[in-house]
Amino acid sequence: MAAKAICFESGCSKPAICRGRCQYHDGRWRAGYAPWPTRAAPGAPIAFARKALEMETDDCILWPHGTCAKGSQWNYGVLFDPDTGEDIRAHRWVCTKAHGSAPEPSMQVRHLCHNTLCVNKRHLAWGTNKEN
Repeated sequence: MAAKAICFESGCSKPAICRGRCQYHDGRWRAGYAPWPTRAAPGAPIAFARKALEMETDDCILWPHGTCAKGSQWNYGVLFDPDTGEDIRAHRWVCTKAHGSAPEPSMQVRHLCHNTLCVNKRHLAWGTNKEN
C-alpha cells in the first residue's frame, strides 16, 4: 500500500487532499491568503499599504497581513494607522489616501473587483450601502 501524502506546508502533518495541501491550507490558498498565517513584522502592514498606493496595475493587490475575519463572513485587511493611532481596515486607508475622505460619513468603500482582500486603489471607490 502506498504511503499517504502529507501537506507540504511547513509544520503541518495532516494528509494532503488537494494541490499537495491539507483541507485547511488548501482552503486558505483558494480564498486568496497565505496558506499559513504569519505574524507581520512591526511596520510591515503600513509599508505594504504605502507601496500598494504607488503601484500602477489593474490586477488585484491582495493584503498579506492581519485580517478582521474572526466571527465575520467578510475578510478585510487591518493595519495600524500611525497618523490616528488606531487600527483601520486596509482598503479604507488606501481609498482615503488615493481618493480623499468619504464625501459623506455614511459612505463605504466599494471593492469594484469584489475581492475583500484587494487594496488596489483602482479597484476601490466610495459608494453608498446600496451601491456596495
